[in-house]
Amino acid sequence: MKHFILFLTAMALVACGSGNGQKQLVKTFADDMDVIAEDGSIDLVDPVQEQIRRDLLALPEMGFPNASAVFIVGPSDGQPYYIFKGGENMETHLAEYFRFHVYVEPEYEIKVYDFSIGEISLKEWRSQREDTFINTEVAGKWVRTDENTDASSAEMMITDVTPETFVFSFSGIYTNPSGVAHFGDLEEQTAHFTEDDTALFAYNDEENSGETVRVNFLFKEGKLFVTGTDNYHLLGFGFGVLMDGEYVRKR
Repeated sequence: MKHFILFLTAMALVACGSGNGQKQLVKTFADDMDVIAEDGSIDLVDPVQEQIRRDLLALPEMGFPNASAVFIVGPSDGQPYYIFKGGENMETHLAEYFRFHVYVEPEYEIKVYDFSIGEISLKEWRSQREDTFINTEVAGKWVRTDENTDASSAEMMITDVTPETFVFSFSGIYTNPSGVAHFGDLEEQTAHFTEDDTALFAYNDEENSGETVRVNFLFKEGKLFVTGTDNYHLLGFGFGVLMDGEYVRKR
């Protein structure tokens, strides 16, 4: 709510000001909203939309490497809230993970729109996710069930599970037909839940190739299914070492 009190106060001061004082107030407020163009002019960006976008990106659920909050539509006669999509920017589209309804009146409130049950508060949504995760076995040691265990093997340790994230470490080996072993290891990386049973790990090799490694985790019927992109070498993995496969828990 403080952001919008600031907004209203700043706009009231601008309306009452004059001369250099008024110009400075406008510029200061616009600077805070990142709407000053390179030539110093004011870019016509709705500061309320911009503040909502920033607040959504600050949510822990939006902790993706390429997180984005995309404005869809503002309030109208039959709709008293802003609608935003939240997700990850891909090269050609936004991978939508969440949809938000944001109210600014009578008080500032962010709600989640779930397509199966409708609109719920952030608190309710997080509580449901937490209850689900408490009863879902995610943490522990997972071993891949390779068809040819002599040539390839992998295991994963998952710890620190929360409703939003979990920490995982991976160790894999691939032995080629000549008997040469190639290895791949990751230590304590963070994956973000996108659904109750689905999570995403993404690593952007910005300094070198500019490519992004994406690994998807699906927890289903007591098993873990992992699928990823074909650029694991960017994680330092040796030839033939993949995270992909079906894993079972070792108790």
